[in-house]
Amino acid sequence: MFSPDRGYIENLGLVSVIILSSEQSEVKGKLNIVEEIVCFKNDKPYRMTVRSIKNSNLSFRYKIESSKEISEKEYEEILKISSE
Repeated sequence: MFSPDRGYIENLGLVSVIILSSEQSEVKGKLNIVEEIVCFKNDKPYRMTVRSIKNSNLSFRYKIESSKEISEKEYEEILKISSE
């Protein structure tokens, strides 16, 4: 699960996992209303803080506010905590 296929999204409670292209600065799609997500860029996980810039009942758009690369161990820990 560390390097998921492009397009993979999994909502895990308060954390969503999504893949972004390296130049993306927004997240679009059907996500839970969350402030923190884990994104993949270039097959590496990043913990990101996002701010909602538009939402409706069907879709959300988030602006990435901060981004920090995390280790595979940190990523596995996030998944473990989120699934409890």
